[in-house]
Amino acid sequence: MTEEKKQMITIDDVEYAIEDLSQNCINLINNIQKSNQLEADKTFEIEMLKASRQLMFDNLKAELPKQEETVDEQSD
Repeated sequence: MTEEKKQMITIDDVEYAIEDLSQNCINLINNIQKSNQLEADKTFEIEMLKASRQLMFDNLKAELPKQEETVDEQSD
């Protein structure tokens, strides 16, 4: 006979068996997990946007007309 291990979750250093939690607790845990995943996804998207913006800025600088360095010949 094999024993099934209970699925556990640790919150604030306390372990809980998921099957012993209320449906509301399980729903909240699921929502927290979804929020964590969304945050990770958005963080990744922000990093991709930053890289894309930098690439576009670099392309813009390469495309701008070259400016000749001029020395201000005015003297005070």
